[in-house]
Amino acid sequence: MIYDFFQVNTIHLEITDKCNARCPMCARNENGGKTNHYLSGAELNLSNVKSFLPKELISRLSNLIMCGNYGDPAAASETLEIFEWVRSLNPNVHLSINTNGSLKSELWWSKLAKIFAGQGHVTFGIDGLVDTNKLYRQNVDYTTVIRNAKSFISAGGRARWEFIVFKHNEHQVDEAKLLSSSLGFENFQIKKTGRFFSNTRLAATGQRPVLNLDSTVSHYISPPSNPEFQNRSLQKETSIKAEFGSMEAYLNHTKIKCKVSSSEQKSLYISSEGLVFPCCWLGNQIHLWYLPKCGAEIWTIIKRIGGVEKISLFENDMQDILTGDFFDEIENSWSCNSVRCGKLTTCSKTCGEVFDQYTEQYN
Repeated sequence: MIYDFFQVNTIHLEITDKCNARCPMCARNENGGKTNHYLSGAELNLSNVKSFLPKELISRLSNLIMCGNYGDPAAASETLEIFEWVRSLNPNVHLSINTNGSLKSELWWSKLAKIFAGQGHVTFGIDGLVDTNKLYRQNVDYTTVIRNAKSFISAGGRARWEFIVFKHNEHQVDEAKLLSSSLGFENFQIKKTGRFFSNTRLAATGQRPVLNLDSTVSHYISPPSNPEFQNRSLQKETSIKAEFGSMEAYLNHTKIKCKVSSSEQKSLYISSEGLVFPCCWLGNQIHLWYLPKCGAEIWTIIKRIGGVEKISLFENDMQDILTGDFFDEIENSWSCNSVRCGKLTTCSKTCGEVFDQYTEQYN
């Protein structure tokens, strides 16, 4: 068992798969173009969350995070109501969201700050300034983002600016950092994206096309030129291949240290469809637009345990899911000899010993 119900102290809740943006490296669309055809516009409301999360669990949580794989928390209808309910049961829980910041009114953001009451923060994903943010955060109005951030901060909210560095915006990092300080952001975080990597070819990539809705190319995005802003895990590809022979051989060999079970933070990811996974990285595998439906490797385990209903909170209690076969099957896969024999590629790639795209984003 990865961990049991009574050890869980962090919930990563994705309340919707809806979002106004068309970020080209996001799984909710096809390289910035058409929306992922497997997404249904799913959204959880307050009633759902109340039925999913026992009050006893809420009362002992350290963190409740709204981020996710596909949606923006501000795109949901009852985000504030859910946070209010959680706060009413646990005055000490740290609440947070990750957002592009362009949705909802100034009043909404002011209310969010009051609910958080200093015990929480908002991470605004702002990848440049007025002329560059839109090149990655397509459909996001920069002026509205800054307006909403100001409203949140002025109401007492703790805001963080997260800046994904690309070639087209690396010259603005210092200016954006100064602006973030003048606006009252408590932190400015450079993010060295690890997404210039092909999961199908297991190889680093360079320039990437950004598509329009008709699948024609709008423009291109590229990794930053400055090594200071590059993800160091991608730079290890050559040495890994030299040592192990191939990236696949490395994934077969590497030991897995699960990020969500081996630390003090025992967290669960709940999707907007009410599905429970140990982490968002495995939850991300449920709807990959570039594979046939149910084509990702996690579906092998899901089919073996009897179907997706077995991990649905609409069909089961959380405690039953955690003690069921799904979590055991995931943990057992780590001892398989190779990814072709059942070792989960996602686990080897995200929680392996050497190649760590996620952690290196922030180093």
